[in-house]
Amino acid sequence: MLRVVIVDDEPLARRGLRHRLAELADTEVVGECANGKEALKTVAELSPDMVFLDIQMPGMSGFDVVARLQQDNMPLIVFVTAYDEYAIEAFEVNAIDYLLKPIDPERLSQSVVRARNASHNTKRRPTSSNYSTWSLASRGNPKSQLPSF
Repeated sequence: MLRVVIVDDEPLARRGLRHRLAELADTEVVGECANGKEALKTVAELSPDMVFLDIQMPGMSGFDVVARLQQDNMPLIVFVTAYDEYAIEAFEVNAIDYLLKPIDPERLSQSVVRARNASHNTKRRPTSSNYSTWSLASRGNPKSQLPSF
């Protein structure tokens, strides 16, 4: 189950996204925020897997929010905006997707699948606790014995 937070200063946009996400399996909206300050607090408290984040909001942009999030607890970020001009910058800050408003249900579904795959792969990457096992498996052994990422 992907735990999701929606951040958008427009109530109608939040409601529409919440409605579309409710139609997708294994996705739970655990929080909604109207601005960047609320987003930082909510992400810190709830540790969601994924955040749908508007870019243009009063006070703090979506990029400002990403810059202030704790890196050790960084959720997967999907920027949601009416403007295509921020796409390159979004991927430069490692967003997993970039959705244009109005949100196409098929694109939203693709974005959630991408997040599920990224979440799964993140859990399988070598970490300090499993690096030695992964390293030993990769030394001179056939690729079929390597963990799949």
